[in-house]
Order: sequence, then structure tokens, then C-alpha cells
Amino acid sequence: MFAPLASGRIGLAGWYFIGVLLFFVWGSYRARRKVAVMPRLPSRVRHFTSTILMLGLTLALALLVARAQGIRLYPPVFPRPLEIAAGLAVAAVLAVGMAPLWKRAVAKGDRRIYLFSPSDAKERALWIGVSFMAAVGEETCYRAVLYVLLLTLTGSTWAAAVLGALIFAGGHAVQSTRSMAIIFVFSLIFQALALWTGALYVPMLAHFAYDVIAGLTYSKLVREMGYRADGAPEATAFPAEHVTASDRA
Repeated sequence: MFAPLASGRIGLAGWYFIGVLLFFVWGSYRARRKVAVMPRLPSRVRHFTSTILMLGLTLALALLVARAQGIRLYPPVFPRPLEIAAGLAVAAVLAVGMAPLWKRAVAKGDRRIYLFSPSDAKERALWIGVSFMAAVGEETCYRAVLYVLLLTLTGSTWAAAVLGALIFAGGHAVQSTRSMAIIFVFSLIFQALALWTGALYVPMLAHFAYDVIAGLTYSKLVREMGYRADGAPEATAFPAEHVTASDRA
């Protein structure tokens, strides 16, 4: 399923899809500036719901483009136990490696963390929905459809993977520049899982598990550290003992 297009060239649907994903990169950079100056952040319920909707629409577009271009998705092959274990291990290792950065971001009061930290049962359920749609939608869009289009265009596995990772990272520009660099690496890891297993199921599993862990960990840290996001609808006090001189600078 990760071979170049049989026709050897990208059709109108494929070029349109690439253009849409590049537009998402521009939109994410624009949203990054908007979030930085937004006087009042949206409720997390509204943000999570709109994210699920957007991911669903993007997935639908990817499915249509895959059909138009003859890209085969979701082969009827169940992952082997070793592959499942590898996917879960990747998610666990990535989460452990990111944990100190998550804690540091919460301690600094980064207002973007508000958008990734569910605070109650309803928000946690929605976050799991976001994580599921991100795993299925983004892996389908970037690790399958976009990868095959770029592979057809460049003729190189490495070039397709790197270009796809750059576009994927750019689509997350609403986060910090460091986060984009990390997401670029994550994208290459998920692409490697897809190529190794010959399907999207294992990278989907790893992606879903990581996102769930990230959101629930942020939620825990926010409660424990008295996080306060400037402009958040339900902002709470930010204890002075968690603010250092460097954080005030």
C-alpha cells in the first residue's frame, strides 16, 4: 500500500490534497499568532469538538483522494503481537521522554497547554475522541495518502518521508517551534512503523496511545501545579511557589 501510484503521476485530486495540507500549514502559523494575542481562549469543550470535526472532514477528504488516485488503505491484515508491542513501546518511550518538557511547559504557564489539558470527565472523553480521530485521520492523511503522493513525485522513500514530516510538523505550528521539531521526529518514527508493518494500524495505535497519555498527563500536572492560562474561561490562581525568576522574565 506504500508503493508509488500505478499511473506514475499525480492527478488533480492528489495535487489538490497536497495544496490543502499546505494550506493547513499556513493556517496553523496564523492560529499560532492568534492564540498568543487572543484575550479570551475558547472553552475546551468547544475546542475539542471543533478539532474532532476538522479531523473527520480531513479524513473524509483523504479517503476520497485515495479512491481517486487508486491508493489502497486499511488492508485486511491484523498486526502481529510483536508489531502491537512495538507500537505501544514506541508510545511509552516517547511519553517518558516528553514528560519533563510537559512539566516545564505547565510550570511556565504556557497558555497553549490549556488547549491540551482536559479538566473533567466530559473533557477527558472528548480528548480521547480527539486522540482517536488524530490517530486515524492524521496517519491516513500523512503516513499513507501524502506519503504515496510524495513518493510518486520524488521517487525516493527518504524524500517522501522527510517532506511529509515537514508538512505534518508545519500543520502543528500553533504549538511552539520546539514542539514542531519534536513532531517532525515523531512523524518519521510513525512513518517507519507504517513501512515496517506494511499498514497503518500500528502507527495509529502508537499515535492514539501517545496522545491519550499526553492529554491525561497534562491534566494531572495542571491540577497539581495550579496552572493558570491567561484568558482561560475557568482560569484559577497560579501559586507563586511554582514561578521562578526565569519564568517571570
